[in-house]
Amino acid sequence: TEKSQTFAGFLDVIEHTCPNNPHWLPQSKRIDRKWWPYINFVGHMDTIANDTEILLRSLGEGVWETYGASGWDYDALQDEITHDGSKNRGAVFQTQQSSHSTLSANHWKTHYTKELEQRVKEMMTDDYHSPYFHF
Repeated sequence: TEKSQTFAGFLDVIEHTCPNNPHWLPQSKRIDRKWWPYINFVGHMDTIANDTEILLRSLGEGVWETYGASGWDYDALQDEITHDGSKNRGAVFQTQQSSHSTLSANHWKTHYTKELEQRVKEMMTDDYHSPYFHF
């Protein structure tokens, strides 16, 4: 429906139509509590590039250099040409400064009201209050 094409409508769908869909569940409902004490790393979307490097470096010598420093699978991807004409071999999750940017990083603000922010916080409250997730 047209309503589900808004952010509020999307929240209605995930909250009422598919409340057990693992794509939209808080992490605290996806991970059995018995495993929580074993969580030793939590990455965050707002620091994903840095967190990914920390995680891959912690997995052993050469893991970052092999899997993260030049992206997912550099040989299978074409070089991205940057605005100055140089080729970008950026690390995995590194912010790209390409000429085809949509400026979508701030577009979400037009849909995310204070009321909707509070609603999401309530939906994810167990995650935000978990001592293991470091929010």
